[in-house]
Amino acid sequence: MLSSAVGCLMIAQASRYGAFALLIIVILACYDLYVCVVAPRLRNAGYSGHWAWVVLVAVIILNRSGSSFISIIPFIWLAFLKPVTIRNVHHTGRVLILLFALSLSVAVSRTVVAADWPDGYVLYEDTQSPDERYGILVPTSEAWEKDGSLEDTNYLADLKNHRILGKIKGADYFEHQNHRGLKAVWAPDSSWCVVEYDGRFSFDNLSILELKDSTFVQTDIGKRIGKALATAIKEEEPSGDVGPQFRIEPGRKLRVQAVLNTDPKELDLKHARYALFIGIYDMNSKKWLNANARAVDREGYDGSETAFSDLESQLKDTSFASANEKAEWLDERMNVVYNFLRVILPPNRFEKLKQEQKNWLKQRDAATSVEEKCKLIEERIKSLQKLAW
Repeated sequence: MLSSAVGCLMIAQASRYGAFALLIIVILACYDLYVCVVAPRLRNAGYSGHWAWVVLVAVIILNRSGSSFISIIPFIWLAFLKPVTIRNVHHTGRVLILLFALSLSVAVSRTVVAADWPDGYVLYEDTQSPDERYGILVPTSEAWEKDGSLEDTNYLADLKNHRILGKIKGADYFEHQNHRGLKAVWAPDSSWCVVEYDGRFSFDNLSILELKDSTFVQTDIGKRIGKALATAIKEEEPSGDVGPQFRIEPGRKLRVQAVLNTDPKELDLKHARYALFIGIYDMNSKKWLNANARAVDREGYDGSETAFSDLESQLKDTSFASANEKAEWLDERMNVVYNFLRVILPPNRFEKLKQEQKNWLKQRDAATSVEEKCKLIEERIKSLQKLAW
């Protein structure tokens, strides 16, 4: 019984249902004491140690590792072992050893699979995976005030099973922190995500987190982007504002666009420099299929924000006094995206686009109503934005 109690105590310490496990131990210990001491006649009559089965079932319930092997053990035991009695010392010893080993195995597995759920942490907004199973935990501002080092510790968590998968390297954020930000972009199948930690003007850490069994693998992609942008403006390190945009594509590929502005405060526009990074990272090979950066002018920099923005969201957040005002707003944005493509597309591809645009303008001018014109321009902007990616 001592062996089983030790095993259950380990379970209690490693499980969120620890109080329940301790209660089982106390009840079973009292009952066994009653049978062995207060009611010796019952013991001599062949008292069966059925408490062992109850403890084992409790152990299995408390096991959150999801191991099919551990789940099968009690059925094998119940099917093939004979009832255990106190007079059958040989069988009792075997069962107690097995029970202790199982308890120890479960307790250790819980300790290895995931750390205890941290106090003072919350699920950060908009970091939850599409299937709502995973998310990023950050310390609350109250917890940070008590321990300033917590901002360096963020976790990727399995929300469904209430377990921590591991710490995110290079994390630097607590809830509602000023001049900093955290963003996660998940793959549709919830198997991996891009995590961006932002500083005042640029990202500090840009990584891919890929789920692997009960943990995850972190791959840094920010250093490659920063180095390419710095090289484009002939600097050792990127300085200024770097704003990345992401698009997840079929085949486990990540398309990245990032623009650099060396003068985000616009204190010296005459000497400000700008650069554009375009790359595709392949999750299967863990390599960049292409990763190129080049210097652009101010027009190219301004156009990138519009080219990579979400038109639908902007339309929802913008009010117009009339349909004509909306048409003018859309037309201006279309011209910005078009001029941005002039900067980034190869000359022969842009010449083809130029002819396509001329033909489209004839279609727009032939619209019979302002509403139809707005619809045509919206569709055209989205079409041009796809070319920007």
